[in-house]
Amino acid sequence: YNYHLWVYNYTTKKSQLLRTISSGGNSAFSGSSPRFLELNDKVYFLADNTSKSVMELWVTDATSNGTQKVYEFPQRWVVEFKKLENKLFISTLSGLVVSDGTTAGSKVISEIGSVEVTPGADYFDGYMIFGAKTGNYSNQLWATNGTETFRILDEATDEVLYVFTESFAYNLRGNFIFYGRNAVGTKGGLWKFDFATKKAKLITENSSFAGGVLVNDKLVYKAANSQNYGTLWSTDGTAENTIALNNQN
Repeated sequence: YNYHLWVYNYTTKKSQLLRTISSGGNSAFSGSSPRFLELNDKVYFLADNTSKSVMELWVTDATSNGTQKVYEFPQRWVVEFKKLENKLFISTLSGLVVSDGTTAGSKVISEIGSVEVTPGADYFDGYMIFGAKTGNYSNQLWATNGTETFRILDEATDEVLYVFTESFAYNLRGNFIFYGRNAVGTKGGLWKFDFATKKAKLITENSSFAGGVLVNDKLVYKAANSQNYGTLWSTDGTAENTIALNNQN
């Protein structure tokens, strides 16, 4: 099967064929739909090469000569393809690929192994923060800048921290705030990550976190604790200024 990449000229109001891509299967594009991202005035997309059982990262500058393969990797089932600041983040069911848009600057993050990467990756202070599944399907929280990769630990116990299906995280006044828990689930709630120590400190204990929004330099979120269920909370990122806004459940 051959698939065709086209470019549209807004001046002439006509389209021109840029490149024909052979996938060896039913579709050249991941999930049968092309996903495009712009980085450094170029457009990047993923092509599923079924004949080689690999996924390919391609780039185009809207010219035929400038349309070419950048990198190929064995993880064909893509969970998320997104741009985080100046890098491309390709999370899959069997690993993580980070790319700066060049062949030399593209790599599989080997530290996490061949595991599923959860959706909801965030970018903060030069690092990508993401969850990766373990053998028992828990989601450990990791950080990587493409060169250095490490698990995020509890500052008090050095335990690895975990997130659920989605990583709820927020940039609150220059602080990376996220919802997580320890391995056995006895210590969970809102945490603040310190990039200097590469560890996180618990702000307040909560459970059943249901997401939140940033309002006037505060995070307003819905969660429960031992006294209240389904309560709205407000925090500025400190324990002393984390309060329940109502007790209506």
